[in-house]
Amino acid sequence: ITDMAMGKTIDEARKLKKIIVITGSAQDELLTTLNFRNVIRKPTKDFHLYLQRGQVDAIFSAKLEVAYLWKQSNIGEKLQYGKALSSLPLWLAINKESDKINDEDWINAFKQVKESGFYDAVFKKYFGE
Repeated sequence: ITDMAMGKTIDEARKLKKIIVITGSAQDELLTTLNFRNVIRKPTKDFHLYLQRGQVDAIFSAKLEVAYLWKQSNIGEKLQYGKALSSLPLWLAINKESDKINDEDWINAFKQVKESGFYDAVFKKYFGE
């Protein structure tokens, strides 16, 4: 879980009328564990539309995922992000040969991509400034 776009604290989030989350996601599990009652669970990633229409007060999901969907929707308004609650690891790729990958090769390749400007250009394309 990278961001909770719903307020500065869990107590503030409990005061919201409705929070939307993807059914079965890590965020859904956390809100269930924390005994949240103000949750709408949907099996879709169109939850940004619920926020735009005023059907929910907040989205609880990964920041980049929400930022991308928001940008794609051309809503125009700026999102306000809440406090990050925790982080989960993210892998670029893995398969049965992965144990043979040299970490230094991955680090050097990523440095080359960043230095070329490609990384920043792609990031800007999908998520804006």
